[in-house]
Amino acid sequence: MVFDDADVEKAAQVASNAILQNAGQTCSAGSRLLVHERVHAQLLDRIAERFAKVSIGRASTTRPWPARVPQTAGPGARFLDGLETGEVLFGGGIAEPDGITDGAYFMPTLIDGVDPSSSIAQDEVFGPVLAPCSSQPKTRRSPLPTDRLRVARCGVDC
Repeated sequence: MVFDDADVEKAAQVASNAILQNAGQTCSAGSRLLVHERVHAQLLDRIAERFAKVSIGRASTTRPWPARVPQTAGPGARFLDGLETGEVLFGGGIAEPDGITDGAYFMPTLIDGVDPSSSIAQDEVFGPVLAPCSSQPKTRRSPLPTDRLRVARCGVDC
């Protein structure tokens, strides 16, 4: 959760690293992000800037993480094909870096305006796809319905 008094730059760094680590291919990937509506647009702008700097392709030991983000295209593409609400702000497709044309890489993807009860907000994408939800300003409560929500891991960074 990112509250209205958060350091937006730090929050963008933590959120980006959480979803891009292992290309989002872990049960503990930070695919769910709840953001106070006052800082929502600013945070998404910063995350998109970070996503734009990611180099996609085969892993390299000579460049620091997250220099290369390999991802099979299936999971991310499947969720985007079924996207009923929301706008893709960054990514959203298969990348073909360094002449690789076999569809093995999916771009880091940022989606805004997703319905909190939708599949992409509730289920594990298992890829570099982030679909933040806005939280209410006064209640600081999650907009996500709790009847389906499955959480493998929760993290706090202050």
